[in-house]
Amino acid sequence: MKISVSTVAFPGAELAQLPKLAAKAGAEGIAISCSDQGPLRLDASDSELHEFRARCEDAGIAVSAVYGYAGRGILADEAATLAKDIDVATRCIDIAVQLNCRVSRLFAWKGRPSSDLIDRFVERAQPIAHHALTAGVSLGIPTHHDLAFDPESCRRLIEGFGRNSAAIIFNGQSMEMDGIDPVAALRKMSDIVSQSEIKDWRRDGDQIVPVVMGTGDATVFPIVEELLALNCGDWLTLHHLRQHHPELPPLDSGMSAAIRKTIREFNAKATHV
Repeated sequence: MKISVSTVAFPGAELAQLPKLAAKAGAEGIAISCSDQGPLRLDASDSELHEFRARCEDAGIAVSAVYGYAGRGILADEAATLAKDIDVATRCIDIAVQLNCRVSRLFAWKGRPSSDLIDRFVERAQPIAHHALTAGVSLGIPTHHDLAFDPESCRRLIEGFGRNSAAIIFNGQSMEMDGIDPVAALRKMSDIVSQSEIKDWRRDGDQIVPVVMGTGDATVFPIVEELLALNCGDWLTLHHLRQHHPELPPLDSGMSAAIRKTIREFNAKATHV
């Protein structure tokens, strides 16, 4: 298991700074957000992408995933919304190729799943899936309060696209917010998971408030241990939501160190079994 960090941890940082910030946080990889607002713009030139890849290599950082913001418009009634989503998703795939990255995120439609909705989503997103397959990039569908809601809906999505085209980015803490046992869910769907994210939160009345990882109410380390036990996924991404919650402190290397300690302890136990 390798540790990555999402660029939502570094709001306001320039693109050129991100590899060193990821390394300072103790990560080996970076999941980079790609949108009109950045930090990596959708219209980034080939030279900009080449320079960023070189900076990542200099810092010893791999691009673990391109986090595009497409997918939520796939089932929209407006043809223009669907067309824009397809354009954004395919552009993110092209960027992933240039950054030597093999996963590009695609959100599922925001709504509770049904067999009909999932099948329609898969059908409409076929141009994206075909582009990804041709490019050698996997669509990473995150578990995020939408059609990728529970093990059953996630499996239907992945089997609809085909395992050569898509896999799940497992975020157990998002599932847990929706009342799903994340460890039990992971056991049911580990074969369709390619990457994982972790975040943390605490309950404040009816509100769920993001907090520093490892300090809240969410299940964190039992999920890490289960990922190790199942040999599930290659990247574990720290999803420190400071971009959306500036009250959070800067991300330091403490969480990466704690995860590596968990990995060492797990491997030591496995060696002595």
